[in-house]
Amino acid sequence: MSGQLSSLDSNQSTVNSQSVSIVSQVANLAAGSAIAAGLTGQTPTGQNGTKVQLENINFDDLILWLGQLQKLNGIRIDEAEISQIDYAGLVNATVALSRSGGQ
Repeated sequence: MSGQLSSLDSNQSTVNSQSVSIVSQVANLAAGSAIAAGLTGQTPTGQNGTKVQLENINFDDLILWLGQLQKLNGIRIDEAEISQIDYAGLVNATVALSRSGGQ
Protein backbone atom coordinates (compact mmCIF):
# COMPACT_ATOMS: atom_id res chain seq x y z
CA MET A 1 0.00 0.00 0.00
CA SER A 2 2.80 2.46 0.82
CA GLY A 3 4.24 1.92 -2.67
CA GLN A 4 0.91 2.91 -4.20
CA LEU A 5 0.66 6.00 -2.00
CA SER A 6 4.19 7.01 -2.93
CA SER A 7 3.30 6.63 -6.59
CA LEU A 8 0.18 8.76 -6.12
CA ASP A 9 2.19 11.48 -4.39
CA SER A 10 4.67 11.50 -7.25
CA ASN A 11 1.91 11.72 -9.85
CA GLN A 12 0.12 14.48 -7.90
CA SER A 13 3.32 16.52 -7.73
CA THR A 14 3.68 16.32 -11.52
CA VAL A 15 0.07 17.35 -12.07
CA ASN A 16 0.37 20.27 -9.65
CA SER A 17 3.60 21.50 -11.23
CA GLN A 18 1.98 21.39 -14.68
CA SER A 19 -0.82 23.72 -13.56
CA VAL A 20 1.70 26.50 -12.75
CA SER A 21 3.42 28.40 -15.54
CA ILE A 22 7.05 27.46 -16.14
CA VAL A 23 8.06 31.09 -15.54
CA SER A 24 6.44 31.00 -12.09
CA GLN A 25 7.93 27.61 -11.30
CA VAL A 26 11.44 28.72 -12.21
CA ALA A 27 11.10 31.96 -10.23
CA ASN A 28 9.75 30.12 -7.17
CA LEU A 29 12.51 27.52 -7.25
CA ALA A 30 15.16 30.19 -7.71
CA ALA A 31 13.80 32.13 -4.72
CA GLY A 32 14.44 29.18 -2.47
CA SER A 33 17.95 28.49 -3.72
CA ALA A 34 21.49 29.81 -3.57
CA ILE A 35 21.14 31.37 -7.04
CA ALA A 36 18.28 33.72 -6.10
CA ALA A 37 20.41 36.86 -6.07
CA GLY A 38 21.91 36.01 -9.45
CA LEU A 39 18.64 35.59 -11.37
CA THR A 40 18.53 38.78 -13.42
CA GLY A 41 15.72 37.97 -15.84
CA GLN A 42 13.39 35.53 -17.52
CA THR A 43 11.88 35.63 -20.98
CA PRO A 44 9.00 33.27 -21.80
CA THR A 45 9.57 31.24 -24.96
CA GLY A 46 6.18 29.88 -25.90
CA GLN A 47 3.71 28.26 -23.57
CA ASN A 48 6.13 25.72 -22.09
CA GLY A 49 9.50 27.43 -22.15
CA THR A 50 11.57 30.21 -20.67
CA LYS A 51 15.04 31.65 -21.09
CA VAL A 52 16.73 32.50 -17.80
CA GLN A 53 19.58 34.98 -17.34
CA LEU A 54 21.87 34.57 -14.33
CA GLU A 55 24.87 36.66 -13.31
CA ASN A 56 27.68 36.21 -10.79
CA ILE A 57 26.51 32.84 -9.54
CA ASN A 58 28.48 29.94 -8.18
CA PHE A 59 28.87 27.27 -10.86
CA ASP A 60 28.21 24.40 -8.44
CA ASP A 61 25.03 26.09 -7.18
CA LEU A 62 23.85 26.54 -10.78
CA ILE A 63 24.36 22.86 -11.58
CA LEU A 64 22.55 21.76 -8.40
CA TRP A 65 19.63 24.09 -9.13
CA LEU A 66 19.32 22.90 -12.73
CA GLY A 67 19.32 19.31 -11.46
CA GLN A 68 16.49 20.11 -9.05
CA LEU A 69 14.47 21.73 -11.82
CA GLN A 70 14.78 18.57 -13.87
CA LYS A 71 14.39 15.96 -11.14
CA LEU A 72 11.63 17.56 -9.09
CA ASN A 73 9.69 19.48 -11.73
CA GLY A 74 10.35 17.79 -15.06
CA ILE A 75 11.89 20.96 -16.49
CA ARG A 76 14.62 20.17 -18.98
CA ILE A 77 17.59 22.15 -20.21
CA ASP A 78 17.32 22.80 -23.93
CA GLU A 79 20.35 25.02 -24.26
CA ALA A 80 22.88 26.60 -21.92
CA GLU A 81 25.56 29.22 -22.39
CA ILE A 82 27.84 29.49 -19.37
CA SER A 83 30.68 32.01 -19.20
CA GLN A 84 33.41 32.16 -16.58
CA ILE A 85 33.93 35.56 -15.02
CA ASP A 86 36.98 37.04 -13.25
CA TYR A 87 36.17 35.50 -9.87
CA ALA A 88 37.00 31.85 -9.22
CA GLY A 89 33.94 29.61 -9.30
CA LEU A 90 31.52 32.32 -10.46
CA VAL A 91 29.80 32.36 -13.84
CA ASN A 92 27.22 34.15 -15.92
CA ALA A 93 24.69 31.94 -17.68
CA THR A 94 21.80 32.01 -20.10
CA VAL A 95 19.73 28.84 -19.97
CA ALA A 96 16.77 27.85 -22.15
CA LEU A 97 14.36 25.64 -20.18
CA SER A 98 11.18 23.82 -21.18
CA ARG A 99 8.73 21.16 -20.09
CA SER A 100 6.23 18.96 -21.85
CA GLY A 101 2.53 19.83 -21.68
CA GLY A 102 0.98 22.03 -19.01
CA GLN A 103 1.08 25.81 -19.22
